[in-house]
Amino acid sequence: MEIELRIILLIVGMIILVVVGIDLYRRRVVNEAPETHIDIAPQPLTIDPMLDFFDDNIDKMQLASTYTEPAPIPENILTITIRSREVYGFKGANLLSAIKNAHLHFGKNDVFYRYENEDGKGEALFSLVKSTEPGYFYLETLLQEHIPGIILILLVDRVNNPQLALDKMVRTAKQIAFALNAELLDDQRQTLTLETIEQYKRQAQRK
Repeated sequence: MEIELRIILLIVGMIILVVVGIDLYRRRVVNEAPETHIDIAPQPLTIDPMLDFFDDNIDKMQLASTYTEPAPIPENILTITIRSREVYGFKGANLLSAIKNAHLHFGKNDVFYRYENEDGKGEALFSLVKSTEPGYFYLETLLQEHIPGIILILLVDRVNNPQLALDKMVRTAKQIAFALNAELLDDQRQTLTLETIEQYKRQAQRK
């Protein structure tokens, strides 16, 4: 699981770097371009604030030469994002309390894990990482941080009973979201629906 988790964290980091690059390019173009009249209004493109640092209306044609579509998450990896409804994100102390109450335990790679048993024994079923670069947590500073969101990650091929693991992951996501008044998103950063959960269940059955 350690190797796969590092890959997930790398993917999250790459997405953030791409978005930051887009922002820098946009700012440079806006500052250098002369004022001209445009007859056709640009189409809005909203970048997910969970994995970047701006949420703005950007001309799609302007980004066409620089934007690279992020690599899709492999099919055997199921994710649920828990996103703060507040602009400043989750308070570290509140987040840590919600994580502990959901029986997740801090472990290797500096992220949290949910095990078969609530006391942290048994097989690791899924992990919990930060939604921002670099993905792992610093316990020494967590209480003073504000975190925009977290991601639950289930590696279907790495657990003995993926359906059980998925059920616990969904329950955990709902519990944490309720405690923090947060939003639940699927792997496409869209609102998590019953239809998406059913799709996840079908994917978990393919092992």
